[in-house]
Amino acid sequence: MANRSSGLWTPSGAQRNIQEHRDDEGLTLSYLINGVEVEADEEGFLLEADYSEAAVRAIAQAEGIELGDQHWLVIAYLRERFQEDGHTPNFRAMLKDFDQAHPGTDWKTRLYELFPNQPARQGPRVAGLPKPFGKGGY
Repeated sequence: MANRSSGLWTPSGAQRNIQEHRDDEGLTLSYLINGVEVEADEEGFLLEADYSEAAVRAIAQAEGIELGDQHWLVIAYLRERFQEDGHTPNFRAMLKDFDQAHPGTDWKTRLYELFPNQPARQGPRVAGLPKPFGKGGY
């Protein structure tokens, strides 16, 4: 059973590492990462990038994602692009880069299998990165 009350798609019971905070400025979220509360916006994006494996695991758990090798491949790619470009790529750029680097896979389908809640948004969120610019990272 899924829970969308916090604005995040999470399986029931998986919210133990997410905290909601309401104040005059609205809703903010935080994740519990290595025993430390790390702030996120109302959509669950970290306010500052966290490149730790623990951040990925905590956010993936909250998103209901069981991490596999291809998740880590996408996460490494997103983090590298964020560090180089200052933002994450849009979905079209992700497809182009993955098709060139890893031919023979239907990456459009695969990225949606890995990150079913919009790969260009859910991928960066799980990677521990701030919210992408515009629609999907433009």
